[in-house]
Amino acid sequence: MTNDNIISERIPNDIQNYLNSFIDARINLIQLLEKLPETRLSSRTKRDGWTLRHQLSWIFALDSELNARLSIASGKMSNQQNWRRIRGEAMHKIQPLRLSEITTNLESSGKLVFDSIDDNEQYLIEPTILDTLKIHMRDYQELKSHLENILGN
Repeated sequence: MTNDNIISERIPNDIQNYLNSFIDARINLIQLLEKLPETRLSSRTKRDGWTLRHQLSWIFALDSELNARLSIASGKMSNQQNWRRIRGEAMHKIQPLRLSEITTNLESSGKLVFDSIDDNEQYLIEPTILDTLKIHMRDYQELKSHLENILGN
């Protein structure tokens, strides 16, 4: 994945920088996952009761939420969404998969997010979309730290 043609000059600089970081984070996540042994998916994370598998499926769920929020902002989808259901269905979709399949799904969902961002960049300043992006980045940073710790040991 590359970040070419994702961000245009119409987005304010702070959002541009944020989205560049968001794109770089996804690329980095895929690279880290390619180094991870399958057996480490069951390792515990700092979130109470969560394993690495849970955390990866959560990132996938946030992708689904962000895509839905952008579709709502653009008028392609009704605003009557059950966010808990959207996230839950996404998490359950990839949680039972093997690491290679999880990685492939995260790469694909990342590409969908990037395409959705590219198609709907004028809506990126909306508070619900910015909040979802911030949660995404915060949780990614936590996941990245955990993955680096696993790979460093």
